[in-house]
Amino acid sequence: MNSAVRARLGVILVGFLSVLSACQSYRLSPPDDSVVRAEADKVVDPSEIVVLVNSRGAASNLTVNALRRGYRLKAETPLNSLDLIMITMEIPDGRDGPGAIRELEGIEPTATAGVNHAYQLQATPARRTYLDYGLELIAWPTTACPAFARIGVIDAMLNPEDAGRARVTAHNFTSGEFAAGGHADAIVAILTEERLLLEPALFVAGVVGQTASGEEAAGVDGILRGLNWLASHEVQVVNISLAGPYNKILDRAVQRASDAGMIMVAAAGNAGPASPPRYPAAFEDVIAVTAVDAVPRIYEHAVRGRHIDVAAPGVDILVQLNGAPRFMSGTSMSAPLVAARIAADPKLKLPDGIDLVKADVRTSVVDLGERGRDDIHGHGLLHLSGECPSLKYG
Repeated sequence: MNSAVRARLGVILVGFLSVLSACQSYRLSPPDDSVVRAEADKVVDPSEIVVLVNSRGAASNLTVNALRRGYRLKAETPLNSLDLIMITMEIPDGRDGPGAIRELEGIEPTATAGVNHAYQLQATPARRTYLDYGLELIAWPTTACPAFARIGVIDAMLNPEDAGRARVTAHNFTSGEFAAGGHADAIVAILTEERLLLEPALFVAGVVGQTASGEEAAGVDGILRGLNWLASHEVQVVNISLAGPYNKILDRAVQRASDAGMIMVAAAGNAGPASPPRYPAAFEDVIAVTAVDAVPRIYEHAVRGRHIDVAAPGVDILVQLNGAPRFMSGTSMSAPLVAARIAADPKLKLPDGIDLVKADVRTSVVDLGERGRDDIHGHGLLHLSGECPSLKYG
């Protein structure tokens, strides 16, 4: 093939990909309207509206016409690795969030608009001090498993000493003051435990900052920037320890990331058995992880529901923070073990590997509670039977 033909094919391919990006489809899956309305005020900033579009033309049309109607542009962020553009605007006086959503989506038919919901970390200091039981309970091998994928962490910002660890890359996506507090450090401590994975490459997106009301939480805009950054670094497995309300913006972005080959593992949430499903764990494309203790009994504050996929140790988990032992509990503590099991699976390299690995996670379990899948434990307790996936399936 001569250079002229190759050049022509390149032009055709670029044009084809541009058309695909402009015509990308998505399927929103909101809960009941009553649930959405009940959580409408759980936001980072009630004056903000966030919009996703998939082309420069759509962004221009939306921005020009929104400014004419009194909206103020706060930021326009290309999410190139997700083939999306995120636009953050200030809502004019006299309009509320639902009204702004209807107005902006009316201006640009391809847009998805939503309020900037707040998502909070899902771990608390433990009350008891069990011994370190987690890896034994899930029959993790006695030696570390090879990692076949980079692991992303969407969480709080790392403390400076942990951000400087070898093979850990960290970036802050909050505006203003960010929250450290040791939560992300605990997740990184679990993922870098020497018996878990051989030299895993970790990428930590710090997205938790202060809301307008002074609480520590992550906004949808920060989470999307973090997802885009992880995708740009070819991160295939992402651990998310945040939980909050359903959000259309997050729904659309999670689907884009999943379609691009990213496997997301999320904490089911600590809002209790009576809580509605928490997101992003409740999205169809995300693996929702609940927590059990050493018995194993379900964590008393764990969210339940049909979306729960798998259980893992998450109660009184021993982590080393700043050289000192600390016990922590929550569904945040259980999710990293599932993310590690996925990253250790060589089937990730196969053409249909993502679907195979997701199916494997749901079947490589020990049944708990009611026989078969249930709303408390999902498919059961994660279990490796003492072998790395690379030995069992390689």
